[in-house]
Amino acid sequence: MASKQHTIKPSTRALANLESGAFIDLENEAGKLPQYDPEICPDGLIDLSGAINSLMNDVLKEEMTSFEKSYSLNEGLSKAVCSFMNRHFHAARALRADDIIVTNGVTSLIDMMAFAMCNPGEGIIVITPTYMMFPHDVCARTGVSLINVDLDTIEDQFEAKDSAKVMKALGKAYSAAQKSRVTPKALLLCNPSNPCGRTYPRATLIEIAKFCGQRKMHLLSDEIYGMSTFTSSDRVARPFTSVLSIPEDPANGVFTENIHCMYGASKDFGCGGLRLGFLVTRNELLWRSVRRLVLFTWVTSFSAAFFMHFLQNEEAVDRYLSVYRERLGKQYDFTAKLLNKYRIPFGEADSGVFIFVKLTKWLDYFAGDDRSSREMKLCRHLLHEAGVFLSPGEVSCPVA
Repeated sequence: MASKQHTIKPSTRALANLESGAFIDLENEAGKLPQYDPEICPDGLIDLSGAINSLMNDVLKEEMTSFEKSYSLNEGLSKAVCSFMNRHFHAARALRADDIIVTNGVTSLIDMMAFAMCNPGEGIIVITPTYMMFPHDVCARTGVSLINVDLDTIEDQFEAKDSAKVMKALGKAYSAAQKSRVTPKALLLCNPSNPCGRTYPRATLIEIAKFCGQRKMHLLSDEIYGMSTFTSSDRVARPFTSVLSIPEDPANGVFTENIHCMYGASKDFGCGGLRLGFLVTRNELLWRSVRRLVLFTWVTSFSAAFFMHFLQNEEAVDRYLSVYRERLGKQYDFTAKLLNKYRIPFGEADSGVFIFVKLTKWLDYFAGDDRSSREMKLCRHLLHEAGVFLSPGEVSCPVA
């Protein structure tokens, strides 16, 4: 190996990324440990840090077998996605296949959208708790700032009765960002929410659209768990509402071309390995800008052909979703029962493939001056002593 004194360093921005990925470092640490396998490694690490959906593997295996017998290339994926989303996302204005851009996943799509919506130094507002990888996906390469809005003091941000309080918090965050000379250019939602497992009510989404419209901001919603709603023994699922269903309201600056949706194959359909993400936008100039960037994120012909084949069979998709939601509800009940048995508090959920557990009282067992340091110590204790890897809450609710 060459001497370090001759090594040319990466760029300043590349080095800065190394300082901002605490969870990625934790993932790398966990990846070096023996992983659980019921037969090969029963004492290995149980990784609960990621939202991996394996509930429908048996059904997908059957679909894959059927597909292999009739495999042929076809470029109709955008049309199939368009038809699926028109049926299930109930757009206020019917979607066209030309409104959809196909990428190799929502992760790269978030990066491209941040690049396309904002200039370096501008900002994107996010409501916390939120998807733990947004800070990386939005900021790693774009020079864009993430503006976190903490709604911890609001009783329930997912209930329409608290909509006004949500809007007030967004307004304060917008003003504070401007005072800091960061201009917010977009608001990024995760709906259904990861990690909360809840969906935003239609009334709140409409108010958020008005908030963005009045300030000439893009509204971008990550709706990759849109079909993962379920009814459990103690909750009836709230119907998922997509931002695509929000009607135009010119008086408040709400226009469909400034409301964008991201979807993919990895969560509702458990097909993360296909690497498929979809942007839905009616903004022609933004569409063209992102389409140029897609040259870096081509999808494989097999992935496109298989998912198109699956979506085109509407009866099969409807059967899949019916069975999936039933299984998801049962799995939630099973997990909630265990958490209650061992008196581990958690937030009740009716969507998504995760549960937000609350381990605050266990932080008292770890020394430290702030929540962040104690939380990471708890996480590492569970990782190395208990053999369980959980995502620390601070990555979804950044500590100020």
